[in-house]
Amino acid sequence: MENGTAQSCLDRKLHHFILSRILAGQFSLSGCLSEKSRAEWEARNRKAPAPKPRMAENRPAPAPAMWNRAAMSFPSAVLSGRGEKDCCAKVLLEKSAPNEVVVGGPFEYHVKATNAGNVEVRDVVVSDVLPPNFKLGSSMPQVSGNAGGKTMWNLGALRPGESKSITIKGEASAPEALVNCTTVTYQPYICVTTAVVQPALKLVKQMPADVLRWEPIPVRLTVSNTGTGAVNDVVVKDELPEGLVTQDNKRVIMANVGSLAAGQPRTFSATLKAIRGGTFNNTSVATGSGLWSEASASTTVREPVLKIEQVCSKKVYIGRPVCSDLTVANTGDGPAKNAVVEATVPRARSSSPPPVAVSSPTAA
Repeated sequence: MENGTAQSCLDRKLHHFILSRILAGQFSLSGCLSEKSRAEWEARNRKAPAPKPRMAENRPAPAPAMWNRAAMSFPSAVLSGRGEKDCCAKVLLEKSAPNEVVVGGPFEYHVKATNAGNVEVRDVVVSDVLPPNFKLGSSMPQVSGNAGGKTMWNLGALRPGESKSITIKGEASAPEALVNCTTVTYQPYICVTTAVVQPALKLVKQMPADVLRWEPIPVRLTVSNTGTGAVNDVVVKDELPEGLVTQDNKRVIMANVGSLAAGQPRTFSATLKAIRGGTFNNTSVATGSGLWSEASASTTVREPVLKIEQVCSKKVYIGRPVCSDLTVANTGDGPAKNAVVEATVPRARSSSPPPVAVSSPTAA
């Protein structure tokens, strides 16, 4: 009986050893296991049951806060042929989109265009090839057009360093990967600036309104450029009317002014004299760079004309007073300033009084 019991215990040990190797990979022999020990051992080595899968709720999950990003430069011209660093115009496209979205769940992605060159580019058009399983909702700015399976946004012009962004909103219509590609086209410009000017000549003439015939007649001419840009080869010419001459008896006043910058005036003077009285209308002309301006002035040359009459008695008596009436009149059109009248009494055979003189500061 003892041999049988020992053999039975050995068999049980071998059985549990093999079982422990299979279930837990352990190598321990600690004698015969009781029913209680076996239950405790099985409880420690029993795997927890897998949780039952939860049913997904009938609403789209929020898009994960993860972004795929890509950037690419689009050079347009290389000036020296040494590489992109010498490129005169290029646009950098940056695009970001969620890493994962749910079918029917709204989401958005972004495209940013930056002028990374050193010159302005114009007619910047971003084109996006939308995948078939993407349903476009809206965009900011709005879509400019569609052509050849591309959706386009016209961003206009980009100055160096300037950026413009596009936000596209939509949803996936089928559980397939959304692969959309974006490109950009633009026009670099080389420009020259030409200033557009509009010069203008203005001539002003000044003369006294009234002078006496023997008085000098001052003339003042001012020519100026009242526009923008220079006026070249400016000449002022004044052909005097008959009856007026310069102090050296010339009938033409000529002045070579040269060039006048914008806003620049030039003034010069002349002195005339009148050969006769009358009213003289005088016109001067300024020319230069195909432009002209004229100015007129009028002066009246007045001349006093004195007339004197004397009435005496035809018969007189010796020793009695002799009466003589003198009448002085100005029959001209100008004042006779500081006029003096002298009357001389003829010497008789007998002694007679000295000459009589009559004077007046002004006689008219």
